[in-house]
Amino acid sequence: MLAQAACDINLKPVVIDCFADSDTQTLARDFYQVESLAIKDIQAIIESLKGEFKYCLYGSGFEAHQDSLYFLAEHFRLLGNTPEVFAALHDKRDFFLRLQQLNISFPAVYFNTKTSNRSHAPVWECSLSRSSGESKYLKKPFNSQGGLNIQLIEEPDNIKDDNHYYQQYIDGQALSALFIANNKQAEIIGFNQQWTIALSSQQQFVFSGIINHAELSVHHQQTLQRWVNKLTQSYGLRGLGSLDFILYRNECYVLEINPRPPASMQLYHSDLLKLHLQAINQNLRGLKLPEQSKSKPYTAYQIIYAETAVKIPKTMKWQNYCCDLPQENTIINKGQPICSIIAHGTNPQHLREDLHTKQHNLLQQLTKQHD
Repeated sequence: MLAQAACDINLKPVVIDCFADSDTQTLARDFYQVESLAIKDIQAIIESLKGEFKYCLYGSGFEAHQDSLYFLAEHFRLLGNTPEVFAALHDKRDFFLRLQQLNISFPAVYFNTKTSNRSHAPVWECSLSRSSGESKYLKKPFNSQGGLNIQLIEEPDNIKDDNHYYQQYIDGQALSALFIANNKQAEIIGFNQQWTIALSSQQQFVFSGIINHAELSVHHQQTLQRWVNKLTQSYGLRGLGSLDFILYRNECYVLEINPRPPASMQLYHSDLLKLHLQAINQNLRGLKLPEQSKSKPYTAYQIIYAETAVKIPKTMKWQNYCCDLPQENTIINKGQPICSIIAHGTNPQHLREDLHTKQHNLLQQLTKQHD
């Protein structure tokens, strides 16, 4: 996604990532595949590049490798939020306390009782009453992205886990707001609806897709704009980011902020990376937010996960709506992402159906060639 965005504004990127997708390699001036984003796996490459390049743009995957962002910042100017801002947003105790202080609603959260003021009780609680009938909770890792390793459980009666926190489960609409910020203010570019997939009992809420369509009232849109501005000022956010939230019983509840270019940027104008770079370097005043296509105003993006283990054949012919393409002979195990698909249209419901059809056809094609 970031490589394509760079090429769209006439930049030729050097890419470091874990997947080595064939289309990413085609877009890149140079390409390095790594085992992970841990310092030990990127250090040698960074050392070889630091004298030639001044700037670095980062995407997802650093949630579990925050020290790598500090390492990158020692060698390049990061085109995005600082490692300090990134780390602050992933300090969940501080994040939810800050939401409370800013009068921003969120589902009740529980942390390790050793560090809580009250045993077996929420550390901070939103306006959603415990008597509303909600009795299930999400067990969430402190450092994760894309809904990985989130489990739905019954109400915890004893929390002793230092690696997870617990959040009240709200069965509402999963939505997000794509925004651009300049440290002092922010502008929401668009609202999106997200959906997830259950890959296993340990992976019940994995990010699967998103569409730039969300039915929100003007009141909700204005409320979310105020919240994004408050959080921008509180954290000093810069560039593109997204606010994930739940719409439940006509109220919005914040889940998290992704402080880097999110997947939803693919749903909008191709110049968004240029806007991201401008916002980092100057005030948003005078910057014009791009307009959506009037002929096909809706765009949807979906990740296709393997239902069984498959091997990508040499004869595989990818359709033009496919991206993040694995190399030939790659073995993809059950539950791992195969590729992504993108569709455009005039009707959100038809677009979701179109994605479903495209996914079915592609999985069928791979199954036949695998057989």
